[in-house]
Amino acid sequence: MLASAQTFLWESFDAGQMPPQGWTLNGLEAQWTANNSNNAGGSAPEAQFTYVNQNTTTRLISPMMDLTGMTSVTLSFRHMYDWYSNPAPKVAVATRSHNGTWTTVWEKTPTGNISAEKVDVTINNSDVGQSEFQVCFFLQGNMYNLDYWYLDNILLFNPLNLDAGLISLSGTP
Repeated sequence: MLASAQTFLWESFDAGQMPPQGWTLNGLEAQWTANNSNNAGGSAPEAQFTYVNQNTTTRLISPMMDLTGMTSVTLSFRHMYDWYSNPAPKVAVATRSHNGTWTTVWEKTPTGNISAEKVDVTINNSDVGQSEFQVCFFLQGNMYNLDYWYLDNILLFNPLNLDAGLISLSGTP
C-alpha cells in the first residue's frame, strides 16, 4: 500500500517513547505510555492509555503536516479497547488546522471490549488542504470505566489513483 500512496504520517511507536518525537499529549499525560505489547494487532511496542479516576478528555496529538492541495486523505490505524464498565469513555479521532477547533472524523462509544481491529477513515473536511493540519486520537468521559486503550501503526496518506489496463500479452511460443 505504501508503494502506491503519498505518506504524510507514519507512527509505529517503535522508538518506545511517549509521546513520540514531534507528537504532544494534552490532558492526563502520565496515563499514556509506550507499552511493550501488541494488543492492537501490530508489533510491540504500541501506545497504551491506562485508566484513572477522572471525567475529562485526553489527546495524543500529531505533528503539523502540510496538506496544501489535498482534498481528501486516508487515516489508517490499529486499536484495541479493554472495557471495564458503562458509561465507558468514547474513543475518537479528530482533525484541526492552524491550531483551530477539533472536528471529530471517527468515534466509538464502547459498551464492551473492542478486539484488535484496523480502522480506515477517509478525511475530506475543511482541515484537509491546509498547511498546518493535525490529527489527534482522544478519549472523552469517565476514564475509570475502561482498563486500557491501545493504538499502533498510525498512517495518514493520499492513495494515488493509478489506473492501468492490459492492452496486449505477447510472448515467444
